[in-house]
Amino acid sequence: MSRTLIKEGLIALKEVFNRPYELEYTGSYPGTIDATAMTEDKRIIEIRMSFNWISDILLDELEMGHPNYGNDNWEDIDAGMDKLKQMGMSMKHSNGQIMFQVDDSTDITGRGDATRILATVVEFIKTIMNAYRNIVSIEFTGQGLSRQRLYRTMIRRLGRIHNMYQIMPDSDVFMVASKSRAPYLLKIDWDNIYNTFK
Repeated sequence: MSRTLIKEGLIALKEVFNRPYELEYTGSYPGTIDATAMTEDKRIIEIRMSFNWISDILLDELEMGHPNYGNDNWEDIDAGMDKLKQMGMSMKHSNGQIMFQVDDSTDITGRGDATRILATVVEFIKTIMNAYRNIVSIEFTGQGLSRQRLYRTMIRRLGRIHNMYQIMPDSDVFMVASKSRAPYLLKIDWDNIYNTFK
């Protein structure tokens, strides 16, 4: 394939990614924000971001990662939380959990507009992150390797905007953090969280 064709293909892909479907924000409830969009063939894209405290996620990780998990080792866990606060963790920092589907299905491929749908989800995340500066990480729901590939595509796009990088890479959770908003999240050894404090 010639360099000209490759360049033209990359330009076309960039143009599609810059044309998300128009979003309509349909609701903001305690802990969630919802939006919808409509594709050219009238399919409905539904997107939801749910919020939880990053401190709750880290507390769970500390508890489950403790060598004596289940034996109420709260002194160690409290010490770990104190260390995370010293590293920059704020009790106000939030994690946004993203769920999206098209016509009640999590399968968005097969119609030729998967890139525009991804662009729409990215636009939703950008808008929410710009509005809420306390959001420091994004967690994607959805199973299967195809979704993992889709998420990585979105992260490459978000990475250029909000310095997003994948954390917990060996987990079944696909989660990314903003390097500029929460650099401490990238310093954690997620495989053995207590290694972080040695």
